[in-house]
Amino acid sequence: MGIEGIMKIGIATKEMDRTAMMIGDALGLVPGEAVAYPPLGMRYRILRLGDFLIEVMEPIGSDGPIARFIERNGEGLQHMTFKVTGIEQVMADMKSKGLRFTSSAPVTLDTAIGTMKFVFVNPRGSNGVLIQLAELF
Repeated sequence: MGIEGIMKIGIATKEMDRTAMMIGDALGLVPGEAVAYPPLGMRYRILRLGDFLIEVMEPIGSDGPIARFIERNGEGLQHMTFKVTGIEQVMADMKSKGLRFTSSAPVTLDTAIGTMKFVFVNPRGSNGVLIQLAELF
């Protein structure tokens, strides 16, 4: 039980297809299919580099977290994800050390990489870095 390692990074961009192709060409990777996730106002494509993933995300609309991130910070690295087992226990351990989360419980979702539970650490407690914890099933 605990943190197993870095699973992926998320890159926010205004042009997902162009960015995914550029990264794919540079690294010799093939971007996965585009996936829309309307609840967060975004679309994404996954590039696989062994067990490590690069998630390229673009906003659909102007009110989701990716659109807000780009407006505040410009395009670029938006978050990093740690693979965990026992996500609720990991959250409890991190809370005991003073970290806060953007939601009180993990969300379970079917994604392009499988079913996962995930939660985000509030970036105010991690020097502005948005950290996602994810447990795959």
